[in-house]
Amino acid sequence: MPLSLVPHSSGDITVLHCSGRIVAGPEIDVLRKHINSLLPGCRYILLDLEKITFIDSMGMGELVHMLTSARRCGGDLKLCNISASTVRVLRVTNLHKVFEITETEEHRLNSFRSSKIGHA
Repeated sequence: MPLSLVPHSSGDITVLHCSGRIVAGPEIDVLRKHINSLLPGCRYILLDLEKITFIDSMGMGELVHMLTSARRCGGDLKLCNISASTVRVLRVTNLHKVFEITETEEHRLNSFRSSKIGHA
């Protein structure tokens, strides 16, 4: 299943609802191009991974790269609605310490807003 991205905005936060797989090849290219088109104009990005069925090691690496790019622009990239199997991979690779992860989009949007107030 090819990667599908459905964006919507909540204030100055862009939420990308992702479905399919984040794997080496065209899927990563699609995600990278979309994120790069958002930065630096939109510095706050939330990836909703509820409908992601699989992320390979290249996909994990790309998520880290996108997080770094967002932070270089003075923003952030956060994750929500992650499957149990993806959470396990994040824990095994210690990436759960790098990404902020929550169960719901609303909780994550509130965390963006709180962190921006603290940096204002």
